[in-house]
Amino acid sequence: MMKISIYATGIQEDGRGAIGLVLKDEVGQPIRRLGRTFDIQGAQPSMPSGKMSEVALGYRAILHGLWRARKLGAKHVEIFCDLTTVVEQVNGLAEVTPEFIGSYLQVRALLNAFRRSSVRAIPREQNREALSAADAALNPSPPRVDDLPLWASLR
Repeated sequence: MMKISIYATGIQEDGRGAIGLVLKDEVGQPIRRLGRTFDIQGAQPSMPSGKMSEVALGYRAILHGLWRARKLGAKHVEIFCDLTTVVEQVNGLAEVTPEFIGSYLQVRALLNAFRRSSVRAIPREQNREALSAADAALNPSPPRVDDLPLWASLR
């Protein structure tokens, strides 16, 4: 694969956070969809309204996306993220707070591992697939009977 587009986001709810990722190929077809949860209770209490946790989730989402793209053999990556604070920090348009220097440096190092890379902010409405993956990780629905594998009934 030469070029991969990464749609990344992070959401939080009741002290829990989740990231959502959708990786798409050159023609826009999804090739990976991923949602992961993180316990963010009590994380960075110095920032009001959990803003710091949202930034931390944004960095984690971008890092996971970059690692996945690297494993898939991408040479070019485009990252689309609805967390504008993270996008501005990664692009050098906003100051990186001390607690995110490590995450910032990891993202910059991984971006430099690709021949071409870009990080762009998009509205949340255009990031629905990644939001859906994060929401599914945060609020999993129980499996339906139709979704169980055939051998599950053999027990």
